[in-house]
Amino acid sequence: MKPSCRSIVVLAAALSLGLAGCSSDEGTDDNAEASGGDLCAQLEDISTFEMNSQTSAQIDPADWPGMQAVLQEYGDGLSEHYDPAIAAADPDIAADLTTVRDASAQVTNLVTEASTFEEYQQKTEATIDVDSFTAARDASARIDTYAQSNCEFAKQMQEQQQQQQPQQPQPQLEEVPAQPGG
Repeated sequence: MKPSCRSIVVLAAALSLGLAGCSSDEGTDDNAEASGGDLCAQLEDISTFEMNSQTSAQIDPADWPGMQAVLQEYGDGLSEHYDPAIAAADPDIAADLTTVRDASAQVTNLVTEASTFEEYQQKTEATIDVDSFTAARDASARIDTYAQSNCEFAKQMQEQQQQQQPQQPQPQLEEVPAQPGG
């Protein structure tokens, strides 16, 4: 089964949306991490890598050579950023990190085979199935949950995001007038 038709501009980076949302501009304190400081440092590195990749990928698809370069650079950096975290993680998190890395690599490997953005989209949609995409998205969510529970950088970012969101007014309940004859 193929994924539904959607823009796959940065499908690879989109697989790590949760981690990308955990990025912090602040350095990590030596004693700031809860449990698994080395893994948290690695997850922060991945988060920064993903955020930088998503920012770089905001290129007009009409500039295919530019977009190809960005996606190729992203693909080339996957092992450098994910492999140390995989080595530092417990088996469950390591499996999730591997799933995200491999799905991202699968998509970015196609970039050199395409001569246009449209061809890249077609190849990507034909290559990654819904189950693989869903597995990578779910793995990313579990990594994000782990980071938010165990890593100070993710906790701080979550707090910052909550503070930046305007408080939504609670809807007022109105009494519905009784209908005549009912």
